[in-house]
Amino acid sequence: MDSFPPAEAAYEMAHLSDNRGYQQTVPIAIFGVFAFLCVLLRPVARRSTGIPLGLDDWLIIVSMVFAIALVVATCMTTKFGVGRHLLAVIMDNPGDLVNFGKVNFALQVAYPGTLGFAKLSILALYVRIFRVAGDPFMFAVWATATWIILWMIGVYLVVLLGCMPLHTYWTATCRPTYPTSVTTGVLNIVSDIAVLVLPQAQVWGLQMPMRRRAGLSVIFLLGVLATVMSIARIPILKMGNAGGSVDITYNLIRTYVFTVLEPMIAIICACLPVLQGLFVKGYTTGFGFSSIWSLLQIKTTKTQDSKDSWRKISKEGTNATQWQKTTSQKSLQQDQNSMERGEYELGNMSAISARAN
Repeated sequence: MDSFPPAEAAYEMAHLSDNRGYQQTVPIAIFGVFAFLCVLLRPVARRSTGIPLGLDDWLIIVSMVFAIALVVATCMTTKFGVGRHLLAVIMDNPGDLVNFGKVNFALQVAYPGTLGFAKLSILALYVRIFRVAGDPFMFAVWATATWIILWMIGVYLVVLLGCMPLHTYWTATCRPTYPTSVTTGVLNIVSDIAVLVLPQAQVWGLQMPMRRRAGLSVIFLLGVLATVMSIARIPILKMGNAGGSVDITYNLIRTYVFTVLEPMIAIICACLPVLQGLFVKGYTTGFGFSSIWSLLQIKTTKTQDSKDSWRKISKEGTNATQWQKTTSQKSLQQDQNSMERGEYELGNMSAISARAN
């Protein structure tokens, strides 16, 4: 108690029964379950649309594994004092602070993996949809992926080497400094913005109605919610343990909530473009909500049936040549116009396919 300022000690003594751990557990549990359900439904969505699992799906599964550890560790902190005043924890059971330190360390290990792999999954989805060999877009995607991987490595180095020996995380007062937390947070926000901006030029270059392009753009911009959480988390860190607060167990609530909700929202946003295939299969709206499924469906069909497709194209090419020899140019143009109208009614599949490849 000697390290407590008199005013702080007096306040905590008067509020020993305060416990707001539920303010942390409830939102984290809700978003954690929602994120888990989104990842769980992702293979179902792929199966319902006939699209096989890809790298983006496996990366989001890896992210979810880290997310489960993150949610469990964060909820366990309330068992060891988070939500209560530090003085109350010390008076009841000082050993809880050691257990709290261990769980807090596990949380810090799970956080970068959850967020990093979620963003890599989004980038893998971009590649799956918009891949064009030699396109500057692909270079930008790989550059962003490299940035995210380096960020993950950097955060892990800070966590694993920031306190030596490692057990000082829970046996002493070693913890990340506020400038370090701000630096990693800002670098994370840079990659957030890159992930949001990357697909916009590709989306608005698609040959489809304006409303459908706007719908696709909005879908890919949903990740701005995670970016907002990243930005809001930085000043909140100053009020938690990274800012040198005395009553760390009581003031960490908001820090933990924002730390967990940020990657949970990233996981949810990474899954939404895929999950919409469950609800719009066979149905096309005027706002583009079936467009992603259509793009992926074309990719999958061409991959699985490439030989048959090339045979069909060859056969159709031969028939077109024979038709040209036996009909007038006007009749051929009318037939092509009819085909184009049919393609438009099917959701501009031919135009999208040409751009997607």
